[in-house]
Amino acid sequence: MINMVTKILSLCITVSKTTKHDLFFEYMPHVNSIKVDIHLDGWDSGTYPDQSYILYLNNGNLEQNIKRMHEIMKSIEGLKNE
Repeated sequence: MINMVTKILSLCITVSKTTKHDLFFEYMPHVNSIKVDIHLDGWDSGTYPDQSYILYLNNGNLEQNIKRMHEIMKSIEGLKNE
């Protein structure tokens, strides 16, 4: 599962560096969760993200977590060519 989390982080960095979009990745160790905020066309002060994903990594359902991480990665990968 750690490999998938690092893949999501890597995708966030890649998309932020190579497109007009800004992606924010946050790991919250106190609740073992990740959060990805997507600002289409870039971040601006005082704005909310266009898309936001939160995933609690220890919710007890590994299969569901893996499915959700694949959904997050697919959404981010869709931004790579924009």
